[in-house]
Amino acid sequence: MNRVLLFLPAFFIWNICLSQYHLKEHIGQKTIPSDKDPMCAITNYLGSFAVSGYKVSDTVHDFTLYDNDLKEYTLSNILKDGKPVVLVSSSYTCPVFRGKVNVLNELYKLYKEKVNFYIVYTVEAHPNIDISPYFGRVNTGGANVNSGILYRQPIVYRDRIKIVEDMLSAMVIEPPVIVDGPCNEWWLHYGPAPNNMTFINSDGTVFAKHDWFNRSPNDLDCDIKKLLNGVNDCNNLAEGKFELQIIGDTIINGLTEEVLYGKGLLKNTSKSRVNIRAIRLKKNIPSGWITSMCLDVCYGPDTDTAEFYLDAGQHLEFFIDFITDAKPSSGSIRMGFVNIADGTNRFGVSYRANTLISRVNNTSTSSMYSYPNPFKDYIRIESNDQLSQITISNSQGHIFQNFDPAFVELSTINWPVGLYYFNYYDNSGSRIKSEKRVKF
Repeated sequence: MNRVLLFLPAFFIWNICLSQYHLKEHIGQKTIPSDKDPMCAITNYLGSFAVSGYKVSDTVHDFTLYDNDLKEYTLSNILKDGKPVVLVSSSYTCPVFRGKVNVLNELYKLYKEKVNFYIVYTVEAHPNIDISPYFGRVNTGGANVNSGILYRQPIVYRDRIKIVEDMLSAMVIEPPVIVDGPCNEWWLHYGPAPNNMTFINSDGTVFAKHDWFNRSPNDLDCDIKKLLNGVNDCNNLAEGKFELQIIGDTIINGLTEEVLYGKGLLKNTSKSRVNIRAIRLKKNIPSGWITSMCLDVCYGPDTDTAEFYLDAGQHLEFFIDFITDAKPSSGSIRMGFVNIADGTNRFGVSYRANTLISRVNNTSTSSMYSYPNPFKDYIRIESNDQLSQITISNSQGHIFQNFDPAFVELSTINWPVGLYYFNYYDNSGSRIKSEKRVKF
């Protein structure tokens, strides 16, 4: 019997190997969403991000999503080139995501020939006015207020696309951004989480999972090297030093039922990474108040201790939130920050929040108001003859404008974005009304 030897070109054999993947059934959109498609109701997720989504070695679901230009992205097609896939969940109102974009851009530039990267845009983590799906209450966040990133949870699909377009105009984002559909199927299967990362091997299984993208000790650079090279040659030693800088006042005054916050900055002043433990050392707040820490991520009110890394030269802005109730009161928080590798490198800071309500008198305040809110290029103020003065102060409490009452239209084009307080005073000099307005 004659034997026939069949020689196949190497690239043909390579392509056959590349296509060996398996996925779970397709989820989400099978057609392009319409601008007017209503967004499905969002069920709050208040659990741990460590257990949401897939685990290492799980097979993931196939999906089809589109970018803001309606270009189609289907996972099963993407995997045909044999490259692993990085999927990072996101929203513009997630300060943690915004803070990780530079890292993501660098990794994309470094590995884009060997790894497919995609940012998946999902539900708003900290919408303005609306309830945060991860907190079960309104939690716009000081970072968003300061930056003027104030968006409500989308009502129709076009609303989500508009936020994506605004984000892409305001930020430099290198990887493609693809958008979850109106019913958030991708978010429900790959999360729920505001900024997790799923690293999918070319066979359709999860190689690595971050509940928070690149939050130490998780390191996508190390994950990629381990998958591509088979070894983990990352140096995770944390021998650096850090400093604490207070931003603004440590005594914060505001009105009842507002969210007040203290702010600070942690700086790695060395040439190696530093591992920091943050501790809520003392909490003295009214029974109706809630406090939380926004450090490398925003933690729930029951979390008193958190650990995180700062890379060499990295800065981290943090917020300590006071969520107040309807009763005028005061509360305080004592925070400690310590270098885990060097206990002598430590700092402490106390924040105090005070709330008050406008005093009750015979002056009608219904005709005193400013609009629109939020505002951009202008704001109008209407008042009555019972007033003697109106002041506008910024979020640090510094007087920004001071003028006699009248109908006024102010040009605000050159005002910095952020939070402003409009205070109305009667003829006796007493403040009788205060409004909070946001410049975006």
